[in-house]
Amino acid sequence: MGKLNWERFSLRSSNETEEYETLPKKKKKKKISDDAWSSARTKYHLSSRQIEMAKKLGMNPKKFGGLVPNKSEPWKKPLGPFIESCYKNGIYKS
Repeated sequence: MGKLNWERFSLRSSNETEEYETLPKKKKKKKISDDAWSSARTKYHLSSRQIEMAKKLGMNPKKFGGLVPNKSEPWKKPLGPFIESCYKNGIYKS
């Protein structure tokens, strides 16, 4: 058995105990607001069915900009069909 550290059990002033009583808070996951989804729907011309699929897949509407094809990226699908194919194949399901 190891030796006990009696300094831990000694009487301390209220200032010293405050630093031990406060524990770090856990980070809370932020819920994505409906405003972000509605603005993504209008901005990327998505249907309500595609928005529901994206929600079920756990996608973030703020990250849709990186999924939209550019002129220099002809291999990418448009966002709506991409979401549908991911939902059909079960990709991104959590």
